[in-house]
Amino acid sequence: MQSNIYVCGLLKSEESYYFVFNDRNRREVLRALVRHAANPELDFDWADVAIIIQQLRDLPREPERCVTRFRFSSRFDA
Repeated sequence: MQSNIYVCGLLKSEESYYFVFNDRNRREVLRALVRHAANPELDFDWADVAIIIQQLRDLPREPERCVTRFRFSSRFDA
């Protein structure tokens, strides 16, 4: 069974936050968001959590709805 890989991210001031996950561990992203927002050492707050959650909602849930946005080619392609 093929598993899709997703990336949600946020660039904020001098810090970057990227969450990479697949269909099976989507809930883990939510837990990580809560841990990040609760960590006073990070410049990550509840508004940032809302932004990432919206990105999660915008992602397709069914594999057939996924669209390949990039075509990678090697320099040897004719």
